[in-house]
Amino acid sequence: MSVRFLKLTLSLIIPIAFIDTFVTANPVITDESSFSTSSLYIDRTDVKLDKNSIKTNALGGRNWVYMREPSAIYFYKSPTYSRDGNNSGLKIGYRKKNEGWCGFYSILHTEKEAYTDVSAYQYLTLWVRGEKGGENFKIGASDEFLNNHQLTLRSAPISNYLPYGEVTTDWQLAVIPMDDFFVNWKHLHSLTVSFDDDLFADGEGEGIVYIDDLAFTKEDDPMIKEQNSNVIEYVKEEEAIWDIEIIPEILYIDRMEDNATDKNSLGNYNSYYKMPPSIASYSKSREYGVDRGENNAALKIEYDKKGTGGPYGTGGWCGFYTITKDHARNKYLDVSQHNYLTFWVKGETGDESFKVGLTARMRKIIQDSIKSKEIGEYLPAGKITTEWQLAVIPIEELWLEWSHLYSISICFEEDIFQQGTKSRIGSVYIDDIAFVTEGVLASIQNQ
Repeated sequence: MSVRFLKLTLSLIIPIAFIDTFVTANPVITDESSFSTSSLYIDRTDVKLDKNSIKTNALGGRNWVYMREPSAIYFYKSPTYSRDGNNSGLKIGYRKKNEGWCGFYSILHTEKEAYTDVSAYQYLTLWVRGEKGGENFKIGASDEFLNNHQLTLRSAPISNYLPYGEVTTDWQLAVIPMDDFFVNWKHLHSLTVSFDDDLFADGEGEGIVYIDDLAFTKEDDPMIKEQNSNVIEYVKEEEAIWDIEIIPEILYIDRMEDNATDKNSLGNYNSYYKMPPSIASYSKSREYGVDRGENNAALKIEYDKKGTGGPYGTGGWCGFYTITKDHARNKYLDVSQHNYLTFWVKGETGDESFKVGLTARMRKIIQDSIKSKEIGEYLPAGKITTEWQLAVIPIEELWLEWSHLYSISICFEEDIFQQGTKSRIGSVYIDDIAFVTEGVLASIQNQ
């Protein structure tokens, strides 16, 4: 990056729409005529600070924090924290522990308590620096629907949107394409600054970040034009996919080659998830796959899906997942050239069931997966039996960003068991999880 570019980055001021606060709002849409020409500032406090203005953004919404102990967070506003000392900047101190969570949020609403329409803009921009450098966070966005489900969509780490590629002690302009979020920008509810587990080694991090001039900005702003050829291309490079020069007709996710329970064939980790009172566990062993006539191991997943208790009174949830993203290189797996997800499956008693969950880049941000139909829909017998069957799931059935696959999961969903025909307690066996092309499907089915 040239010195000339750095001077432009740090000296130009963008016409913006400032944002600053988070408060629950009723679904009334802001008139687009209220937008400024190039930018809408969410938080650009230029009034005398008091206890109310510190907790309020430029739209009149509420600023506050969220946390669960032992993680902790605080924030404050002051001209001392701004880029030029004329307006007030935001200081956020965070201590993210292995347990709990923390972040800052700002509710976007008008005096009429409306959701805010920012669909006329193309970028979310903010100036950011760190107390020591190396700090990190994500920006979250929540629309009317997501807010009703207590969810936010997360951006990539803020470092991905900065000219230096990381937070430093110097002010930098972060330029985040709004297309990075799959939200309804006509009904925007809130923005967050989130200190998530995956930003820090071992899930723990501590630091102080300063933020100024949080805004929505239009494509034609001169600063955006300058940044487009620099920051945005950098983001695309960082979120590239795995380097697969020749697309294999069979791309094994986990062939269960050995007893490495916590790793798949891609070298990424396997694990389980649970929300009590439901529980799940898994193991790998050669004895599980011996009746397939192979020397490889197979996967066994044991589950106990309760029907009552837990969150929402539906018994919680449980399942198994395997990661397909290469975290070491920050690269997702591209399976967009394949046609089917396949794997062999059988049950301990034959009355087990599950759905397959798939998570791509944006689904990872909201910590959710898109689910297949009940597994029996993809099996020759129409259900799990005590004999091995090949499950064949056409990927065109599932609306997902297949070029950026993050994970695959086995999900024991409540709706499967409500009719009483499937066992809530059981064990399923799985082998050779793979993505395949149309040309090799028949040969696999004949194995």
